[in-house]
Amino acid sequence: MEFETARKNMVLSQLKPNKVTDERVLDAFLQVPREIFVKKTQSKHCYIDEHLMINKKRYLLNPVVLARLIQSLELNRDKTILCLGSGIGYSLVILSFLAGTVIGIDTDKKLVDDSSRIILSLNVDNVAILQNSIDKGYSQQAPYDAILIEGSVKKVPEIILNQLNENGKLATVEGQSDNHGHAVVYKKIDKNFVRSYLFDTNVPILHSFVDRFTFKF
Repeated sequence: MEFETARKNMVLSQLKPNKVTDERVLDAFLQVPREIFVKKTQSKHCYIDEHLMINKKRYLLNPVVLARLIQSLELNRDKTILCLGSGIGYSLVILSFLAGTVIGIDTDKKLVDDSSRIILSLNVDNVAILQNSIDKGYSQQAPYDAILIEGSVKKVPEIILNQLNENGKLATVEGQSDNHGHAVVYKKIDKNFVRSYLFDTNVPILHSFVDRFTFKF
């Protein structure tokens, strides 16, 4: 299979028709070989508009959902982003084209090891990946200009929102189940958090966030 052609088709047939308009985001998705982040048996399907199972509990988000979440963060090379639930590392490499510093956190040691190996092979030098719990963010390097939670949560915990810089943004999907959710973006303004709806989507739940304390408005 010609993966470069499949990658171009993904951008032209999936991302552009679904409101991904930022040329820098589109170019990042063109540059990153999605096929190296999945099993060989999945590679021929890796550019379709579906979530791909990484292991029993984790998924590689479909390209449209991931691209629109990333686009909402309005990244640039002066910004530092925290990615919670960074999984196999595909999103981290996308983000490496768009932000100055990318910090990925995951609870799964194998995913951290595998993603670190892939990112090293791609000679990406502005990404750090750590194994840590994700339900409380990563205060050691806070504050962040942007935070991406790569999966669905019932509600974003206050402890994570408080790790944003002033005017910083957090993007994720909020939902009560894998079958129904809303992509949202939070923006910190004068120490308050403004929540904006982006679109409806179905994204697998990140179980690390289940039943944790949530932010109340």
